[in-house]
Amino acid sequence: MGLEIMEPNACIRGCCSSNSIPLHLPPSSYTLLKPIARGAESVVYEAILDGKKVAVKKPIFSTPQGAAIAMVTRSIGDDDLKPAVTAEPEITETILSVEDEYLVMASDGLWDVVSNAEVVSIIKDTVKEPGMCSKRLATEAAERESKDNITVIVVFLRPVSTAERIY
Repeated sequence: MGLEIMEPNACIRGCCSSNSIPLHLPPSSYTLLKPIARGAESVVYEAILDGKKVAVKKPIFSTPQGAAIAMVTRSIGDDDLKPAVTAEPEITETILSVEDEYLVMASDGLWDVVSNAEVVSIIKDTVKEPGMCSKRLATEAAERESKDNITVIVVFLRPVSTAERIY
């Protein structure tokens, strides 16, 4: 899956077979280099992610102190940002391959303290009890003293019995 413009405002990571593909990019996962395009509502920055140049788009909003850039996921719950940030979701379609096994949708409370590889490992260890995957990931984040709220949803994209045979 190739991403050219990465929107850091969706709390989703896709897990495919033994790999995890981040679809949400918290600021700590990439290095902003310089602005390459500026519009009335957003700025596109050149950035480095895993040694590759990418573009990261960030929304702009006004504050009493001046213009600022926000993570949309953060601003949805912040009443003072409501006039500047839309609640309209950005929707992306992806064609699934036969290798795609599950989708993990989670808040920063998980991703801040559990790595992509650890999420994949925990799901592999828990796949025989699919209803427990989300609970186990959330518990792991809580045990690591996550400072943010923790929400985790794991969606299996094929029958679990198939996944059990793979692992």
